[in-house]
Amino acid sequence: MNKIKVTLVGISYSLSQQGIYALMLADEKRKYRVPVIVGETEARAIITKLEQKQPGTRRPDTHDLIADMIEKVGATVPAIDIYHWDAGVYFASIHLLLPHAKVQVDARASDAIMIALHTGAPLYILREVFEKTAMIIEGDELIPKSLAESDEHRENISNEQLERLMEEAAKREDYEQASRYRDQLNNRKKK
Repeated sequence: MNKIKVTLVGISYSLSQQGIYALMLADEKRKYRVPVIVGETEARAIITKLEQKQPGTRRPDTHDLIADMIEKVGATVPAIDIYHWDAGVYFASIHLLLPHAKVQVDARASDAIMIALHTGAPLYILREVFEKTAMIIEGDELIPKSLAESDEHRENISNEQLERLMEEAAKREDYEQASRYRDQLNNRKKK
């Protein structure tokens, strides 16, 4: 299975829809973002976990209970996969390694991300899902990966924007993307 490792890098509040948040997952180079839409309850639970300074400073929630149960039965969580996306909904699987068995448990993506935060398990997205849902940051905007890397998109932006994008790609050490921007600029200058 071809997977991409991701980490939670932020939480964004929707200005257009009340009570809707996006968990922002990023690839290891932090070039792409995958927004996972969650409700207010899930977002608050994740924010609380991220802001928790010391264990025991609050009452345990369901995710604390699950993580504690995993530990108490001698299991570990070697990986969590987001393996499917359909109509804006992500499907995830929590891999459990027990002393004498391997088990996979289906979960909502938000719950799987919470378990990853509680257990320190690595989080992966299937490449096929990543290609469909990843976004690239261009200035202050998130643009779908497939569109941002298309020739048509590059044709519709100014030379100054292309130069800035080329510089940003080079800073991220994404030299392949930087060379595409450079080539586009050179082609424009020849015309």
